[in-house]
Amino acid sequence: MRRFGWIKAIGLTALAALCGGCDPGGAGAAGLISLGQGVTTEGFTTLRICATPEPETPPTTGFLDTCEILVNEKVADIKFPHPYEITAGLGPSDHEKWRLVVFLTSNETSVKPESGEPFGLTLFSVGGCAAGEVDQYCGVTPGVDLTLMLGGGGGS
Repeated sequence: MRRFGWIKAIGLTALAALCGGCDPGGAGAAGLISLGQGVTTEGFTTLRICATPEPETPPTTGFLDTCEILVNEKVADIKFPHPYEITAGLGPSDHEKWRLVVFLTSNETSVKPESGEPFGLTLFSVGGCAAGEVDQYCGVTPGVDLTLMLGGGGGS
């Protein structure tokens, strides 16, 4: 019996050493994207999902000119309401608060909706990492749902 205890202790120590160096899941969001009243996918080729750390001074238009995490999905391949997940991959972020913009577009290079493109915008917070990692944020925030509405867009 005593020998088994040593083997178990060595095994658990080795496992802890292996996982201790693992990077945590990166910042992100997951939820459901819906189409608002009067919104259709007709004329659009891409559903663009963009997440960016919230700046200290929010933009006056609500839209940023950059996109830190970007996912593009072909409109022809999805149905609404559409489940999504966007993540930075592995590793912690220095940013707790994020801005999520989702929009329908046919422009293959835009990071914000243009006039006439249906969009949704929301802010979300990412949870803290494991104890001891101060000011580090990790993981995908669930329940970040958006409804795409018709609006002014952010310009080109």
